[in-house]
Amino acid sequence: MKFRTPFFYVEVEYLFLIFSFICIFSEKMRDYFAYFYMCYLFILFHELSHIFVASLFGKKMEKLKLTLSGVNVKFEREKYILKSENEYFHNMLIYFAGPLSNIILAMIFHSNIMIYEINICLGMINLLPIYPLDGYNILKNVLGNNYKNIYLDIIGNITLIVLFLISIYQILFLKSISILIFSVYIFLIKMFAKYASK
Repeated sequence: MKFRTPFFYVEVEYLFLIFSFICIFSEKMRDYFAYFYMCYLFILFHELSHIFVASLFGKKMEKLKLTLSGVNVKFEREKYILKSENEYFHNMLIYFAGPLSNIILAMIFHSNIMIYEINICLGMINLLPIYPLDGYNILKNVLGNNYKNIYLDIIGNITLIVLFLISIYQILFLKSISILIFSVYIFLIKMFAKYASK
């Protein structure tokens, strides 16, 4: 579902809408997914931080997309199409704004363990140099145009391998599959993006 606001388009995934309505009308579902919606609120805050810093540099937003897997912002032109050294710096600040906002929230609410942990995790995870995370885009601006795709792919693949190895440790000793789920999710996004670009 897509609708226009005075400033940009908002696109809401139907699956996200259905899931949200079920949670609103079902107390059990609402209680069970309270943690999910708390995470979602901080993800939205993360994206709004990108939007705020981008607007300071004159970038106009085209679309805000809400899906079950997260929130995505698209600007009128791709943020990484660069014309000057200033734009490299501006783009790095835009991408860094999201993780920094989560780390600041974690510091502000350090006495609340849940809010602290969610925001520290969101901030640190988004700094990983894997597509489509902010760390990938920060690194893309650091490397500039010289062979960046080769280096980005190598660094991203090494980081994914390390995540998979950590997930094996987590499964064996901590009896949790959260890192594995995250790694597979990121891997699939990366593969779909590569397939779509062909």
